[in-house]
Amino acid sequence: MVDEKNPRHVWHLVEYPSYWKPPFKAFCKTSLTKLDWQYTEAAKALNSTISSIHQTKFGYKSMAIHNIYRVENPQLWMDYYLKKRQIIDTHQEGKLIKKINGVKTRCLDPLCNEHYMFHGLNASLVNLIVEEGL
Repeated sequence: MVDEKNPRHVWHLVEYPSYWKPPFKAFCKTSLTKLDWQYTEAAKALNSTISSIHQTKFGYKSMAIHNIYRVENPQLWMDYYLKKRQIIDTHQEGKLIKKINGVKTRCLDPLCNEHYMFHGLNASLVNLIVEEGL
């Protein structure tokens, strides 16, 4: 159920990111430019991870980034948001969340120990993951 007075709220619990633009569709993929803050942040996080892990093993310090996209999928966002709230609520009840050691990216949300994580995959799977989740 969408709150007609505030379309950024679904089920009065979930708020979409402020940078998403209505109308909210089932799925939207937006190409970011090097001037976008999200592009800069993602590239910095990726390169800090890559350089620390692969510099000595493979001899390179950064990756060549061809494209970075922002995915807007309201259903996946709602699932993520509610799960994150559940983790935070559990943590606030006194159950400790184990810290991840050795992470080179900045902590996005210390209440749930949220960090960017990167992994490789076959390019043919990208749209499936973006549209339907993992």
